[in-house]
Amino acid sequence: MIAAVIIIVATQGCKETGAAGPEKIQPVELDLTPGYLSKIEHSTVEAKGKNDTAARHYEGVPLWRILDHAGISSGKMKPKEIVKRYLVAQGKDGFKVVFSLAELDTAFTKKEVLLADKLNGQALAADRGPYQLIVRDELRPTRNCYQIVKLTVYEAGAENKQD
Repeated sequence: MIAAVIIIVATQGCKETGAAGPEKIQPVELDLTPGYLSKIEHSTVEAKGKNDTAARHYEGVPLWRILDHAGISSGKMKPKEIVKRYLVAQGKDGFKVVFSLAELDTAFTKKEVLLADKLNGQALAADRGPYQLIVRDELRPTRNCYQIVKLTVYEAGAENKQD
């Protein structure tokens, strides 16, 4: 069974076109199947929960690389366009977590947020996968959302209807 995750990009005015002003960009959906993610450079992070005696080794794609691949990064947009956008990650159970894009972009932070698909070299268990967010160095692992089904980018202040 191939699992699919969708990243929906809802942006307005993120591309400057000169004197005429910012260009309106329609939402873009990317199919994040394992085949798609395999084309993006993977990373490994070590994380330890508060009750863990040993560190866990997660493998997957950092969110900033997924966003960069979609053209949503400081290398492709002005910093003021990055800081007014945020990403909502949603799990299969409807649980949602939020990240400012500046929290994810390496031009702004050293924090790494991983869309993991492996734990200690094995595919994630069915109750955690196919994808789980791993947010290193947070005092509470509340945003380590599992069974990710959707990632959506919004612009703060824009009239966006969230699911």
